[in-house]
Amino acid sequence: MTRIITTSKPSASIVDSVSQRELSNAAFRLAPSTSGSFKTPEVRMMNLAKITLPWLVLAAMISAPVAYFWAKRNTISTHTVQSRLIYNKTYLGSPLYEGPGIYTLLSEFQSKEAIEEVIAKRGLTASPSYISRQIESDVSRGDGSISVSLTWGDPEEAAAIANDLVEVGIRRARLIRDAGLEQHIVGLSRAIENIHLPEVNRLKEEYAELNRKLEVPDVRVAYDEWKDKLQVLEKELRSEQAVLQAAEEQVSRLESGVALVNTSLDSSAAGYKPKGLSPAAVVNRIAALEKDINEQREFVVLESKLESKESELARIAPLVGRGLVSQSRYNALASEVDQLRLQVRGDGSMVDLEQELERLNRQMDSFGDDPMASVETSREATRLKTELDTDVATSRILIEHLESSIGYLEPRLANLESSMEAAREIQRKLAASQTGLDQSISLSEAMETLKHGDAHSFRVVQPASPTLESESSNFKKLFASTFLICMIGLSAPVMGLGFRQVMPKPAETLADRMEIAEIGNLGRGDMKAQRPGKSLAKVTDAMRLTAVHLQYLTGAMTTRLVHVVGLSGRAATVGVVRKLGLSVAELGEDVTVVIVGGQPKAEGEIVEIEVNEEYPDNYQVVLIHESRAEEILSHLQNEVHCEGLILVTGLSCKERPEIELLSLKSNSVVLSAPAGGRITRAADAVVGGLRRFNFPILGVIS
Repeated sequence: MTRIITTSKPSASIVDSVSQRELSNAAFRLAPSTSGSFKTPEVRMMNLAKITLPWLVLAAMISAPVAYFWAKRNTISTHTVQSRLIYNKTYLGSPLYEGPGIYTLLSEFQSKEAIEEVIAKRGLTASPSYISRQIESDVSRGDGSISVSLTWGDPEEAAAIANDLVEVGIRRARLIRDAGLEQHIVGLSRAIENIHLPEVNRLKEEYAELNRKLEVPDVRVAYDEWKDKLQVLEKELRSEQAVLQAAEEQVSRLESGVALVNTSLDSSAAGYKPKGLSPAAVVNRIAALEKDINEQREFVVLESKLESKESELARIAPLVGRGLVSQSRYNALASEVDQLRLQVRGDGSMVDLEQELERLNRQMDSFGDDPMASVETSREATRLKTELDTDVATSRILIEHLESSIGYLEPRLANLESSMEAAREIQRKLAASQTGLDQSISLSEAMETLKHGDAHSFRVVQPASPTLESESSNFKKLFASTFLICMIGLSAPVMGLGFRQVMPKPAETLADRMEIAEIGNLGRGDMKAQRPGKSLAKVTDAMRLTAVHLQYLTGAMTTRLVHVVGLSGRAATVGVVRKLGLSVAELGEDVTVVIVGGQPKAEGEIVEIEVNEEYPDNYQVVLIHESRAEEILSHLQNEVHCEGLILVTGLSCKERPEIELLSLKSNSVVLSAPAGGRITRAADAVVGGLRRFNFPILGVIS
């Protein structure tokens, strides 16, 4: 069993007893190369350069003339010819059709099929891949100008091959263009058949259904026609109302005149014979004038009606040719217009007639109380009144007829007007669909014509001709490659020998590579875990031999404080130091193993001591849960009481300042990388620092 005892009792200082750095003569005999320097990769590279540089200079001096004469003898001169083309791009059909890209078409000039066709035509022996590498194509800014270059030995043959390549490439590019156009034309035809035509037919059927519902040939034409007819009727109604009002006013005047004449007849005295016309003649003339005036008024009404009929005839004349108005209706309306034209005739101005009538009326007033004149006047006035009454009745009948016609048209026109919005929307959609159909058809026809032109293709503007610097040679390239091959061939053995001298040999141990003494060589079997206090029967011979070497190296020291630095991990080094301490205790030495770092088992306990029951007097393990070198040294001074060997370990190589400070105060260092453990970059830095500042390294446990 192992007992754990925690103490804080002060004791005499062990570190303060160190007076000098001294190692025994036996230690120097065991580690004769400890004064050598540790070889870093930079040092090895410097050594390699020192060894191989003279031989490399000699290899270069030999390779340069060999490469020059070989390149001079095997140089081949080539010539470059260039052909210039123009790409004809059209924007017809954009954005629906953009055509193949210029780079897609230009790739046909270097295609395997085009090159094989030129090889067959010219009887060339070169492979298509070789000719493809000799062809270069370039597109200038704006995708307008293209240059195709060919590098060949004979300039005339190069120009002929380049022209053939351009010809074949243009033909193949046009085939690709035609295939793309054909696909797009097929797509347009399908769109016309599947999209545009069904939509146009559907809208036409919808418009026809609306016409059938309203019982008209065309709702828009019928609406305009009925609207015009309503306006004509309203105009006729206004004219007839004006005629009726004038007739009623004249009847009123005649009635007052008859009453006046009748009154004068009753109160007449002796007759008066005026000069000039007789009363009978005046009365007859007045009757004639009134008749003419009435005829003129009828002419005005007829002229208004003729004007409306002529406007209606002019409006429906274009519709007859489109089939929207029947020919019979047009002929009937034309006959009515001709009849009205024959009726509209007059003998003079109505104003003159009215002025003369007014003058004769004043003359009748001047006749005085002539009984004969009064009688005739009364009779004529009565006759005129009768005629005017007839005209008034006729006007009223006509007005009623017009009002009835207007009353019939207005609701039908309102019904058409309510459907006009739907009709306009259908017509708008129909016009848009018809426009899309027409555009698709015209675009398809236009694209058919593109197949026979240069659109989306190339046009040669300059046949193949030599460039400004057409001739070139491969001298530099051949010289460089030959020089490089010679250098590699001559320097490979030298570099191999140099690497063998500066690089560590695979069979060397860690101690040989680091040029320090090997205290022990432990395997994985020697590293198996062993609980503290267990019998030493399981301690291997390699571990015991390591303990003997360590006792031999430290036996002549006045202060036997050794810092064991773990290069391949803390756990492996701590295990080795525990077993190594037990092995030294078995040899009869007083041993104290100090393990620093780690976490305490009980809170607040910084120092713990483990005592082995088998060797309670000469072996103990002290656990110091600190990582700073100053604290560790303080606890070593105050807590550790041992006159024999003290082994301190547990610090990580990442804590380089603590390792170097503890190594400086320990005055003896042992490196530990047991069982071939991997040495980290941090461990390399620690070893380099210890060797650079001449810390006393006893050896290595590998």
